[in-house]
Amino acid sequence: MSIRQPLENHDQTNIAVGKKAFQSSSLGLAESALDGNLSTDFLQGTCSHTAFYDDGIPWWSVDLGDVYNITEIRLTNRGDCCGSRLQNFFIFLGNDSNADTSLCVYYGGTVPDGATISITCTRTSVSRFIKIQLNSNQALTLCEVQVFVDSEANNVALGKSASQSSMLGAAGLAVNNSTDTAYTHGSCSHTDVNSREPPWWTVDLGHLYRISLIKITNIGDYRGQALKDFDVLLTDYANTTTSLCMHYYGLISEGATVNVVCNQSNEGRYVTIRLTNNDMLSLCEVQVYGTQVDLPKIILRMKPIGNSTERNETAPDITSVPSYNSTVVANESSMCMCPCYTWVREQPSAIELQRILDMIRNLLLVRRNETSKFRRNRVSATDERVSARRIGFLGIFVFSAIVFLIVLSDFISLFQTFCPTSEKRER
Repeated sequence: MSIRQPLENHDQTNIAVGKKAFQSSSLGLAESALDGNLSTDFLQGTCSHTAFYDDGIPWWSVDLGDVYNITEIRLTNRGDCCGSRLQNFFIFLGNDSNADTSLCVYYGGTVPDGATISITCTRTSVSRFIKIQLNSNQALTLCEVQVFVDSEANNVALGKSASQSSMLGAAGLAVNNSTDTAYTHGSCSHTDVNSREPPWWTVDLGHLYRISLIKITNIGDYRGQALKDFDVLLTDYANTTTSLCMHYYGLISEGATVNVVCNQSNEGRYVTIRLTNNDMLSLCEVQVYGTQVDLPKIILRMKPIGNSTERNETAPDITSVPSYNSTVVANESSMCMCPCYTWVREQPSAIELQRILDMIRNLLLVRRNETSKFRRNRVSATDERVSARRIGFLGIFVFSAIVFLIVLSDFISLFQTFCPTSEKRER
C-alpha cells in the first residue's frame, strides 16, 4: 500500500466526477463525494454521509462505468467536524455492484481533519467499482473521492500472431483492431462447426506480460449464443506451462464485449480462449492490456588483463536468451596486438536466479498434468505421425530386401545355367 500526500498533476484527469455513487444509508447524498468540489465543510452540502448507528458496517461505492487500470485513489476527509470517524477502513475493487471481490488496501489509522490522502493499490488495480468500507459502525463521511487511471494503456495483442484449432475465418481477424461484430464483414475469427474437440483460439503476445485486463467481443450476426462457458488460459514464455486465468460462466450476448480480469494466474505470453463444449468458436476482437515482465537478466562484464583503460561498448549477443545486457571493459595491454578481453559474470540477485532456474526447468521438462488438453492432443498426433513414418520406412526397407534377394537368386540360377562349373564340363 502506498499512502502519501497527493501531488499536483495537471496531466491527470479525475474520471470519477459525476459518476453514479451508492452507500449503505444516507444522511448526505452519496454523489456529493463526486462533485469535483474539494470543500471539507459538510454543511455546504459537498460531502457524502451515512446515517448514524447504521445497521451493519457502513460503506460507500462508485460505478466508474467501465473497467479501468486504476493508478491512484484520493480521499478527502471532513474538516469542520468529526474527522476522526474516517479511520481503519478497507478499499475494495470489483467488476460488479458488490465491489468486494478484491482488496485494494486496508488503511489502519485515522485520516486527519480536512486532509487528502493518496492511495495506490498493492494488489489488483483493474476495476469498474470501488468500495470504501469502515471497520466499525460509525458514520462514514467523504468530502471527495478522486480516481485516476492509466489513460495510455495499449492493447498488446494488436496485430500479434494468432492461431486456432481449425479455420473457417482466419484467427488473426480477432486482433485487427476492428470491433465490427458482423461476421459477414470479414472481421471475426471462426473455427469449424462440429469440432471433435473443444475449439480454442490463441494469440502470441511475443513477450511475457503481467495481464491486467482482457476484452472479448462476441459475434453479433451469426450464432452468437455459442460463446459461453469458456476458459481463459495463460501460457508461460517457453510455451510449456499453462495455467487458468479464469473460467467464464454463462452466455455472452450477441455483439457484446465482456471484460475478463484474471482471478488466478495473470502472467503469460500466450493467451488462449477455449470452449468447454464442441461448438464453433467465433471472436470478433480480443484486446489484452498489461505490462511487460522483464526476463531474467545476467550481467556480463569483460575483465581487463593487466593495466587497462576502460571504455564503454556494447558486447556482442553471445546468448540466445533475450533481454540479456552486457558491459565491456577493454584492455590496451602491450602484450596484445589488440584489446584483450576476459568474460566474467556478475552474481545475479536471488529473484533473477530463481527465474533463471524456473525458465531452464520449464524448457527441459513438460509435465503432462500441467499441459492443456489440446496441446497434449497435438503432441500425441505428432508422435503418431512420426511413428507412422518410421513404420513406413521399415516396410519399404523389408520389401526392398525381399525383392533384392529374389532378383539375386534368379541371377545366380541364370549364371549357373549359362556358365556351368568345371565339374559339369568334364562330364
